[in-house]
Amino acid sequence: SGTPAARAFNSYTLSERRQIQARLQQWGYYNGGIDGTFGPQTYRAISAYAADARATEDLNTVGGSYDLYEQLIG
Repeated sequence: SGTPAARAFNSYTLSERRQIQARLQQWGYYNGGIDGTFGPQTYRAISAYAADARATEDLNTVGGSYDLYEQLIG
C-alpha cells in the first residue's frame, strides 16, 4: 500500500516491523500473524491505536506515522 502509514512501516527492519505488530497484539489491537507485513489487519490495528491515542491525523503523514511506530517499538 502507498499510504503514509504503510511507507513508514515498510522502512523499518523486519525485526522492528514484527515488534510493532507484537506490541499491537499485546495491547489488544492486532490478532493477525507476526510476519512484518503491512496488510489490512496491521492497518486496522495501527488505525485503532492512533484513534485511542487521539492521533488519527498522524497517519496522514510519514513523519506522524513514525511517531506512532516509535511509541510501539520503545
